[in-house]
Amino acid sequence: SHKHAFTVAAEIAGTRPPFIPIPLAAVQAAAAVFDLWGHISGREPMITSELVSGAGLFNWYSSDKAVRELDYTITPFRDAVRMTYDWYRSHHLL
Repeated sequence: SHKHAFTVAAEIAGTRPPFIPIPLAAVQAAAAVFDLWGHISGREPMITSELVSGAGLFNWYSSDKAVRELDYTITPFRDAVRMTYDWYRSHHLL
């Protein structure tokens, strides 16, 4: 879930996870405003309608075929977030 992903990311970054639930409609409305502002200002918005288009949806995927046919190795989510966080820190992007 998004809640789980944000909680894991917050734990790794040493911050507090989001704790105020925001209704999906409010997130979508805010994204539309940011889209418009980005168009007017010519600057990349913080969030976009495209970014939040998957919010609230439950999609399930399987890596079985990639594992079976490509010898794909799955990195556990927490490890992937840790590696990503460390990369951003090492490149002074955080």
